Amino acid sequence: MRAGGSVMLDARQAALNATDCRFEAGFGGSPGSGNLFRVRSGLLVRVENCVFRGPFRSVFDRDDAATYVFSGCAFEEMEPHRRGQLESPPAGVRFEDCVFAWAEPADSRRERRSLAELNPDWVPPKR
Repeated sequence: MRAGGSVMLDARQAALNATDCRFEAGFGGSPGSGNLFRVRSGLLVRVENCVFRGPFRSVFDRDDAATYVFSGCAFEEMEPHRRGQLESPPAGVRFEDCVFAWAEPADSRRERRSLAELNPDWVPPKR
């Protein structure tokens, strides 16, 4: 997610089933501004035993045409000011046996994470 407000899955209609996956944020040019989903006409999501490591602007899209089930997932380093979104989700979003861990409140803009965290052999491109 390079630009501010970038989206992982942007579509008219979609279905996603993910098991034992990691969704990592904070690598782009605007850490904390990325969204996982933006779907306009229908979205069905089931996510099981996955890890979501923030910062994210959102892990679900607030849309009446979307239904989400997060089961047995861990949400790590989530932004404290997004706590209400996750603890009191809107209709169509359900968390089953999930755990949430909050990042320390940041006094300044978050630093971009290095891709070397995920791939130790990664070498940044020369500018």
